[in-house]
Amino acid sequence: METNVNQYVHQVLQSHITPSTVAIDATCGNGHDTLFLANHCLHVHAFDIQAQAIQATKNKIPTKNVTFYHQSHDTFLTLFKPQSIDLIVYNLGYLPGTDHAITTTPQTTLTSLQQALDILSIHGLISLTIYIGHAGGKQEAETIENFLCTLDKHDYTIQKVTYFNRKQSPYVVFIQKEK
Repeated sequence: METNVNQYVHQVLQSHITPSTVAIDATCGNGHDTLFLANHCLHVHAFDIQAQAIQATKNKIPTKNVTFYHQSHDTFLTLFKPQSIDLIVYNLGYLPGTDHAITTTPQTTLTSLQQALDILSIHGLISLTIYIGHAGGKQEAETIENFLCTLDKHDYTIQKVTYFNRKQSPYVVFIQKEK
């Protein structure tokens, strides 16, 4: 069993990726998820509000199959058509090694997630790694979970994966669009 949450997420994502997969890294941060996706997907769209995160990610990516967006992830509908994206990855919280006051927020994440469901292809997958140990993390998690509880079980399969014996550890939510 994988003990690193991000490695676990990558294992799950790998089972959903094909050579034609188009993905979004909604929070590119230091570039780990973007690099993983770029190595396995046809194309990746990488978002972050911090120029430092975009540059750190660009420095890791040797391929040309990534488009960078120095903007919030709550703008998907202005950029993508419905059902045009196969995989969307969120790694919420703050950029490690930087100002912890700059974090994802409940409102922008909720708006982004609502838009993500519209642009997600049938059988597409969303992965949310949720960190509750920072200021605002628990509120963001609660906002996300409250929204997810409203989604029709016939339209979406939603799974939560958590470590019970790790205090305030991040957890993952996977959302698969069924129809």
